Amino acid sequence: MITKLSQFLSTKGYLALAVREKELGVSFKVTAQGLYFACLIDDTEDFLKPGMLDDVLYTVAHILADKYPKYSAVVEGHAVIVTEEPTRTRKKCEGARCSYWMIQRSARRLMIFDDMRPDYYDLKPVIDEFLSTSAISIMLSQAKELFTPVNTALIIINILLFIVAECMGNTKDAWFLYSFGAKNSAAVVYLKEYWRLFTCAFLHFGVAHLLYNMVALLYLGRPVEKAFGSVAYAAFYVLCALSSSAVSTIWYFYRGDLLAVSAGASGAICGVAGGLAWLMIKYRKGNRNFSILRWLIFVGLIAFQGFGSQNVDNAAHIGGLVCGFLFGILFTFLTRSNKKHREALNG
Repeated sequence: MITKLSQFLSTKGYLALAVREKELGVSFKVTAQGLYFACLIDDTEDFLKPGMLDDVLYTVAHILADKYPKYSAVVEGHAVIVTEEPTRTRKKCEGARCSYWMIQRSARRLMIFDDMRPDYYDLKPVIDEFLSTSAISIMLSQAKELFTPVNTALIIINILLFIVAECMGNTKDAWFLYSFGAKNSAAVVYLKEYWRLFTCAFLHFGVAHLLYNMVALLYLGRPVEKAFGSVAYAAFYVLCALSSSAVSTIWYFYRGDLLAVSAGASGAICGVAGGLAWLMIKYRKGNRNFSILRWLIFVGLIAFQGFGSQNVDNAAHIGGLVCGFLFGILFTFLTRSNKKHREALNG
């Protein structure tokens, strides 16, 4: 949020001071009376320590005084702290001599305590405007971030193939989907139609089956693609699709259920869920936005429409989840830095 707030302040005549720490932002104005600045601090990941606030503002003031000696006689600062836990942040600021306000990020509200100055030049109305007018743009930005390139392409392909199949026949008819590319163990083992291991992952039994899977893929696939990168994610998804189909084929073949016809992206999506589970375990300390509960909700979407249905391949779900977890470990070490993996869970 401090990056967006700093950018917004720049549209209101504020200048930006370059700083190294990603948790800090400094916006300032030079006037005839002197120089005043707003020190933007991101404390959502516990950046601030007790007694640290005064030191931060003192350091920034000296940097600005050195940079603009003409105005060094009057350099005044004010802190704006972004936090998710105002009480905790407030406790860390006890005894601070400088003035500060807080912004609770999730509620998008400015908090000004009784012992703090109620205004600071023109800063308050600017922040109020930012918090009120940017709410819609933030929502649009978040919606936009849901759609990563490969994951979006996979969703579009699934939807388009469903429309084509529905126009040509009844997608709830197992043997119609078999003619369209659905998987059958006997066809794979005896007829060596191995391509069915792949094509079955893009076919669905009716609108509800498609809808459940695409909603789950939309939310589960985005952080995994951001963590691994688009090219690697495409390879990861294909491996999850093939491995879940292979596990299913072996399961039904050795059960002797050679008439079972299965289709759906749920095996591959369970693989994506397995990869995400590994990322959440590995980066659990830095994971803010993707909780176990959220993960379970979307895995539950798949399971709900899968278990108890004769047309949905439950063996592929379990096989996909396990294989995806293992592939997740592999791709974590083959792809980008740990920082990128961690950021994917927070973005």
